[in-house]
Amino acid sequence: MKYMKIFCLLASLCLTAMTAQAQDVIIRRNTTPTQKATPKTSAGSPAKKSANTAKPKRADANSSRSASSDQAIASKDLNLTRLYAEQGDAKAMAQLGDIYRWGLWNVTDTLQLALHWYTLAGEAGDAESWFKLGCINQLRDDKEAEAIDAFRKAARGGYEKAWYYLGELLRYDQKEESYLWMRKADSIGDLRALEMISEGWYDDINPSIKTGARSRIKELADKNHPEAIGIMAGLYLNGFLGQAPRDIEGARKWALKGMELNDPDSYTIMGITYHIEEDEKEADKYFEIGAAMGDVLCMAHHSWASGKYQRMRFETLFFGKKVMMDGMGIYDASEGYLNDEDKKTWHRRMVEYGHSK
Repeated sequence: MKYMKIFCLLASLCLTAMTAQAQDVIIRRNTTPTQKATPKTSAGSPAKKSANTAKPKRADANSSRSASSDQAIASKDLNLTRLYAEQGDAKAMAQLGDIYRWGLWNVTDTLQLALHWYTLAGEAGDAESWFKLGCINQLRDDKEAEAIDAFRKAARGGYEKAWYYLGELLRYDQKEESYLWMRKADSIGDLRALEMISEGWYDDINPSIKTGARSRIKELADKNHPEAIGIMAGLYLNGFLGQAPRDIEGARKWALKGMELNDPDSYTIMGITYHIEEDEKEADKYFEIGAAMGDVLCMAHHSWASGKYQRMRFETLFFGKKVMMDGMGIYDASEGYLNDEDKKTWHRRMVEYGHSK
């Protein structure tokens, strides 16, 4: 649901033309359904190959080596973890990917090293590492094909979280495969997949499935399921239910119910309804409450109105593909590279509020 609201939020920002960048963001919620690298040395540089260097073998999760790598990871022993990784331990490889991706264990985060170790871990059988590779590439310029390939490997490897992400990326150009993965994601209770189906993305494949999806969402919402309530509010907000192109009152009805359950998502929807009506004072009242509850979308919107939570702006734009990552870190086209303090704060908040992938 967070991802859907990101697009909805950025769409509303486009209406007020707050920044030239925000105008370029593509909002999924407001669109209509149409359209090996070599091992590293302890210094982090590529190790020299020798004629006798053997290709790392897949680690046996039950072997003493894996048990030892668990101990190395638990003790945050970087050198020992790297040693096991270079010997082919998939768990250690995946851990190095996390270390270099997020700058853990006092290590400087370096995208290329993260990609290197995630790739090796994936090839050694760790499906989650393929998923993480997909998530990184999805947010890099011109890397969508690589993202799809990684998500597909993760999905076929049984990593269920990848099913929705793969289906989402395929929904424009490979709709039939997208539909299959969305149905699989729906089968394990992923409400984001059910939301996508309810918006009519697959009407040309199964015209009746949309109605059933909406009924199921409403049934959950009537039972006070917070995420389902937020989805219902969004469906009304964007005209999929009620009056087109927007049913503000219908959206507020469901958002109010969510607010009674202390659901921060509902504060975002309520704020957006007033933002659409250009009642910024009333809108910011809800954004401020949602921001205090930890909703990053509310933080981002409240930052423009009050000057607070400025760092959250980078988080929102990142998921709108306006902030890129490379070997030097995270940067914004107009603002330049984030300093180390902002970058670390960005990472922590994303993890804290469940937006890291």
